[in-house]
Amino acid sequence: MNYFEFKNEYINTLREFLAIDKAEDNYPKMIFGPSSNDLANKLAELEESCPDWVEKIEDMLADNHLLQN
Repeated sequence: MNYFEFKNEYINTLREFLAIDKAEDNYPKMIFGPSSNDLANKLAELEESCPDWVEKIEDMLADNHLLQN
């Protein structure tokens, strides 16, 4: 996988993860849903496989204010 494929996969996974409804009851800021664990694991695997790329992608997202709520 090249950088651009990785970037698309990482951003799409991150978007899907952040789109999960927040747990309303005991932990209002916690992301919780049927796929939350799978998506969190996928993000972790992507980060472990190419930590430099993930850092570059997250820096770009932050610089462009794309990580805001």
